[in-house]
Amino acid sequence: MEDGGYAASEVVESQPDPAPENANTEREDGNFSIPSALAAVEAATAEKSSEPTLRPTLALVAADSAYSYPQFVERFKHPSAQSVVNEVRDYVNKFPANLTRPQAARRIYDFLSTMTPRLLKTEAFADQGEELAGDGLEKFVVLKLHKLLFRHAPADIREDERVESQINASRSAKSHLAAMAAVGKFDKKHQETFEAASLELQRIDQYRAPRDKLACFVNAV
Repeated sequence: MEDGGYAASEVVESQPDPAPENANTEREDGNFSIPSALAAVEAATAEKSSEPTLRPTLALVAADSAYSYPQFVERFKHPSAQSVVNEVRDYVNKFPANLTRPQAARRIYDFLSTMTPRLLKTEAFADQGEELAGDGLEKFVVLKLHKLLFRHAPADIREDERVESQINASRSAKSHLAAMAAVGKFDKKHQETFEAASLELQRIDQYRAPRDKLACFVNAV
C-alpha cells in the first residue's frame, strides 16, 4: 500500500499454530508478510486443524465450536479490518523487550481490551461474537510476540534444570516400579483415562498460544 499500511491479507500466520521447532519460520524483523499464507490457511481449514480439540463434556467447551483460528485470519484479511491490522503491526513492532511477564501480560490484556471492540465494529466481524474476535486476536498477537514473551531468562534456565533433576531422580528403578504398580491397579477404563491424560499433557509444548495450552490442561483432567 502506498500509505505505508499493511494489506490485511499480509497478516496471516503461515500456520495456525506451528510447533515450537517450526517457530523460526517467522520473520525476525516483525514484518507480518508471510509467503503462501493464504494457501496454508486454506489447507489448515480443509484438513484437520492444529488446534487442540476440547472434550465436549467439559463446561469450558460450551462455545468452542464457534471459534476457529483459520476462520479468524480469513476475516482479519478483510479491508474493513485494515485499521486494526495496522494498530496490531505497530503494537507488535514497538513492544518493549524489558518487561517482566506480569507486566507484559497486563500490557497485552489492555491492548486486546481496546482493540477487540473496534474489531467487532468492522464489517468482517460485525456478525461474530466476542469469542472469535477476542480469542483470535489474542492468539495472533501472542504468536507474533512469542519469541519475546517466552525467551529464557537465567532464572528460567535454573528452574528448568532443577525440575529436570527432580524428574530424573523420580525415574529411579524403585520409583518407576512403584508408579507402574499403582497404575497396574487401575481397571481398564481408568487406565485408558490415565493414558489419555498423559498424552494431553505431552502435547502442551506443541502449542504456543495460551488458549491452546489451556485446552490441553483441561482435557487432561
